[in-house]
Amino acid sequence: MPSPMSRQAGRKERSFVDLLAMLWFVIDGLTHLGMEGGYVLLAFGGTANKADSFNGFLWREYARADRRWAVRDPTILSLELLTVVVLGPLCLLLAYAIYSRKPWRHALQLVISVCELYGGWMTFAPEWLDGSPNLCCQDDPVLLYIYLAFMNGLWVLIPAVLAWESIGFIVDACARAKTEHGSGTPSDRALRCPWGPALQLHYICAAALGLYVILVPLVLFGMSDPRNVPVGTYDALDWKGWVAASDSE
Repeated sequence: MPSPMSRQAGRKERSFVDLLAMLWFVIDGLTHLGMEGGYVLLAFGGTANKADSFNGFLWREYARADRRWAVRDPTILSLELLTVVVLGPLCLLLAYAIYSRKPWRHALQLVISVCELYGGWMTFAPEWLDGSPNLCCQDDPVLLYIYLAFMNGLWVLIPAVLAWESIGFIVDACARAKTEHGSGTPSDRALRCPWGPALQLHYICAAALGLYVILVPLVLFGMSDPRNVPVGTYDALDWKGWVAASDSE
């Protein structure tokens, strides 16, 4: 059993990068399980547009920027099912792996980060290809730059940096293992990737994450008024009649 001094030394050895990654995956996992889990529950029991609850208000408020979140959009719901059921628990497991220095930490970190990037692409790419009919924030800088650009961009910036870090770590570890087992050649040293994202990129991620932690409570409790998005605001987009209503116009 490790002594208290060895445990204290272990804590001191944790780098800023590891602490940042651990904090990110805790916030990421709780966001998936809590906020996005609320959307999934609403989608199976109705829609955010019809729900007179905090979750209903939350997603009607966000729907001011992207109306798909007020209704039962099949693309969004498909992505969120995977995110809530799989990625949410995996993020918390990865936070534990970072804290405990598990050897499989970077393999799981790479998988989760790629999934986050793919999820972001599939959230917006179909909408862009259709001409962005549901993104209704062009005239409101708060909706455009905070709700859409910043809140979603964070899930591009940090996963991209962490994926880069894990790729470098895994390639370097494979190159070292090959050389140490006697099958490597001097050229193998060129394959090692001691490089990774510069520490400055992690500082940017930390600043963005700090800003996110500040902005979310402001949006939820300071900048929003439930009277701005009452129940039924998006009746014209209710999921069962959405296509029919669009075709009749």
